[in-house]
Amino acid sequence: MKKCLKTIGRAVMFLCLGLVLALAGLSAFFFIAGRDIDAPDISDLLSSEPPIDPSENMMPILLDATNRLTLTSGDKQLLVRYGHKKWDRQIREGEDYFHLTEQEAAERADRILATNAPVFAALDAAVSRPRAQYPAELSPRCPIGASFEDGAFIARWTFETTAVFYGRLASLRARRLRESAHSGEAAEELLRYGEMLACLSYKAEGPTLRLLAGDPCCPVIAEMVEAVVNDDLPDGACARIDAACARWAQLRRAALKRHMHDTLARLHNFMTDDCDHAYETLFPHFEFPFYHESAAANAVARGVTTAIRSFPGYRRYVFQPNRTLAEWAACLREVEPLSFALPYTAEMRARLAALEQAQDKTFHPLRKNGMGAHLLARQGLAVYWRILGQLAFWDESNRAIMAIARYRRKHGSPPPTLEALTPEFLDAVPRDPFDAGRPLGYNAEQGTLHTVGADGKFSGKLPKPGRALRFGFGQKDMIRRIDGSYL
Repeated sequence: MKKCLKTIGRAVMFLCLGLVLALAGLSAFFFIAGRDIDAPDISDLLSSEPPIDPSENMMPILLDATNRLTLTSGDKQLLVRYGHKKWDRQIREGEDYFHLTEQEAAERADRILATNAPVFAALDAAVSRPRAQYPAELSPRCPIGASFEDGAFIARWTFETTAVFYGRLASLRARRLRESAHSGEAAEELLRYGEMLACLSYKAEGPTLRLLAGDPCCPVIAEMVEAVVNDDLPDGACARIDAACARWAQLRRAALKRHMHDTLARLHNFMTDDCDHAYETLFPHFEFPFYHESAAANAVARGVTTAIRSFPGYRRYVFQPNRTLAEWAACLREVEPLSFALPYTAEMRARLAALEQAQDKTFHPLRKNGMGAHLLARQGLAVYWRILGQLAFWDESNRAIMAIARYRRKHGSPPPTLEALTPEFLDAVPRDPFDAGRPLGYNAEQGTLHTVGADGKFSGKLPKPGRALRFGFGQKDMIRRIDGSYL
C-alpha cells in the first residue's frame, strides 16, 4: 500500500511539475512573441488633407439630404431592379410579396421620384460644389472600426449606407425620361449627376471619407451605357458620355489607391488610442473553434478560451500595433505599385497570386499576431489586383460597348473587329486588363466581350445551355454582351 501511495505521490508531483513548466513555457512564449517594436515611420504612406472652403464642400448638403430620403423596403427593391430585363416585377414589403403590372411598377417609380423631390433639390445644390470632405466633428480618431454608440460613427455609417441611393434615384429618373422619349434630357441629367457623384465617390478629400460601398456612380454609368446602346442619341452626346466614363474610371483608380492607404491611416490611430478599449473592440468574441455538439465539451472549450485569453502576456501577443503597422506598411509598399500596373502580364499575374499566399502566411495568427490576421480577413491588400482587374474590365467593356453601338448606328452592323472602332470611335483598342499581350476579347458572331480573368485561361466560348459559366477564385462577371448586360 505504501509503495502504491508513494508511486501515486510521485506521479502527482511530476504532473504538477510538468504543469508548472508548461505554464512557464507558455508565459515565456507569450512574452517573447508579444514583444512589440518601436513605432515605424510611415509618414510617406499617410495623407492629410487641409480643410476645404465650406462653399465648395458638398458634404453638408448631402448629409442633410440623407435625412430627407424616404424609401420603403419595396421602394429600395424597385430602385435596384426597375428596368432590369430579368425582373419579374415582384417586390416584398415586410412578409408580403407583390407582383406589379408594368403600369403599377411605372406608377410606383413616379411616386418614389415625387416623394423624394427634396432629395433631388439637394442633389441639384450639391452639383455646384466640386469637393467633398466630412465636417471635423464627423472625423473621429478611431481604430479599424468605431463603437456603434459613437454619434459620429452613426452619422457616417448612416450616410455611407444610404448615399448609394442617390445614384439609384438619378438613374430611375433618367429611365422614366427615356421611357417618355426624352433621351437627350436624360443623358444631360446623368452626366450632371454623375459628375457630382464622381466627386463624392472618387475625389473625396481626407482619409476619413472612405470609398463608398455600392458606388453610387455605377447605376448612373450603367444607365448611360444603355442609353447609348438603345436610344437614338446624337453622336456628340455619345462622345461626351464616353469621355465622362473614361475620366471617372481614372478617378476611381486613384480613389482605390487612397482607399488602400486609408486602412493604414486608421491602424496608425492605435498609437494614440486606449489599447485596452481597442483590444476589446477588435476581439470581443474570439474563441477557439470547437465543433462537438456536447454542451459539456463546449463549456470546457469556452473555459480553455477564457483561461488562455486571461493568461499573462496573451494580450501582448495578440495585440501588437507597431509590429502589425510595420508589416502592413511593408506589404502596402510592395503590393500597391504591382496591383496598379494594369494591364497585367502573365508573369505579373503569377507574382501577384504568390503575394496573396505570402501575405496570408505573414499575418497568420499562429505565426505573428491576431491583429494582423484580423486585418487580413477584412482588408486583404494582396487581393486588390483582382478587384482592380474586374473594374478595369467593366470600364474597358463599357467604352467598347458604346463604341460598337455608335459604329452600328452609322454602318448598320457591328464591327468585325475592335480595330475597326479606331480612331473614329475609340482612340485605341481596349486592352484585356488581365493580359497585356492581347486586346479585349470580342466575338462579333456571339455579340460578346470577355477577358481571360485572373487565371488567364478563359477562352471566350459561351457555356452550353444549362451549364453555368465558371471562373477561377474571385472571378465573376467576366463576359458581357454588346448590349451591356452580363451573361
